[in-house]
Amino acid sequence: MSIVTSCLAGATRWTALATLLGCAAAAPSPADDRYCAQLFDQLDAYDFVPLPGGPSFDFRQMQIARIHQARCLTFTRNLIGLDAIDAGAAGREASSGPVLSRSAAVQAGVFTTDDDARRSVAFFNRHGYRARTIGSPGLGTRVYVEAQFLGEVETIIGLAREVGFVGPYPSRYTVF
Repeated sequence: MSIVTSCLAGATRWTALATLLGCAAAAPSPADDRYCAQLFDQLDAYDFVPLPGGPSFDFRQMQIARIHQARCLTFTRNLIGLDAIDAGAAGREASSGPVLSRSAAVQAGVFTTDDDARRSVAFFNRHGYRARTIGSPGLGTRVYVEAQFLGEVETIIGLAREVGFVGPYPSRYTVF
């Protein structure tokens, strides 16, 4: 057996093994919206609630890593329903529930591209909601939508999930 034949036989075995291992690997599961909402809320707490005695450990960086690992960012590929739903936008639904004493900020999603953040703000504006972006170092651009009535919080979260946003939730700390 020549060296070339021996190398080709070894390469074929390694290719077959790699193919088998690739087929056996489980496909990553989609992000869990409730878990992502919990992670974002914890990140907000690290940002807005002072630690007694000063920070001895950077919990924020650890939390950002957890958010990335849980795939809680919204990418362009997630927003497949944005244009389809937007085409038939009927505007803001009738307000339901009691008026909130202070407008609630619902985080629709976190984006790594400015184009996706702009598209998202425009989407919610066309549906009759005020929306804005806030940059978050190490994370991306967060899109917040204003809810003035209690019923609007769930409406905004439902609309965001329907379009493909990952982890929408009402923020306890961010205000309009």
